[in-house]
Amino acid sequence: MNLEAMIRAVQSDTQVASPTTIISALDEAQEWCANRILVMDENILKVSNDQMTMTGDTRTYDLGANISTGTLYQLKWLGVQLSTDTKFHQVEWMDSSENYFVQLDQATTAASAHPVLVASENFDQVRFAPFLASGDIIRADYIYKPKPLSLEDNVECDLPDPFHWPVVNKARSELFDAIDDTRAQTYMRRAIDTIYGASNVLQQRQLQQRPTTAPFGVSRRKWYGTTQ
Repeated sequence: MNLEAMIRAVQSDTQVASPTTIISALDEAQEWCANRILVMDENILKVSNDQMTMTGDTRTYDLGANISTGTLYQLKWLGVQLSTDTKFHQVEWMDSSENYFVQLDQATTAASAHPVLVASENFDQVRFAPFLASGDIIRADYIYKPKPLSLEDNVECDLPDPFHWPVVNKARSELFDAIDDTRAQTYMRRAIDTIYGASNVLQQRQLQQRPTTAPFGVSRRKWYGTTQ
């Protein structure tokens, strides 16, 4: 269900004319839904094998700005494939103040062997020591939260499709609650029922996919790079 269809579904029941008002309610409903998914089964919001290729020498990298889905909520795994590698190798996390990290961080040549050291900066940014060269690839597995919905920016609901109806029902409940309409509780119950139903559907898909694929994984390659 795309965003326009979600707006129409809310509008048809609530008779609210303003798309801006409906999108605001859908946004709150999406946040409500995402928070409950994280409690029920965070793997529903897990993206696996998201690959980003460096287009220039890269010492500091903004993962939060470059991941392919939603907003970075929790990083589960980070690996690097150097230009001479045939597979990804897990990075080694280290505090940027440690002497060994500082020493490699001052290197004037790019990483050529493993492990590549990584320090976390501002939660969603990382710093590589030594720096990565153009053509090196990083792979991230992470838990995401959906971005705010927007018709202007073409931001659709990032949640898996079965959760779109819970979002719609929750938005209906919010709008009815704002005018003290008794239907608010009806749609709240529907939102709760449908979110559990959607979770069961995706858990069944997850079971069917094992062990050959990661649950709800997304494999996308993007080309990004920053200068030192």
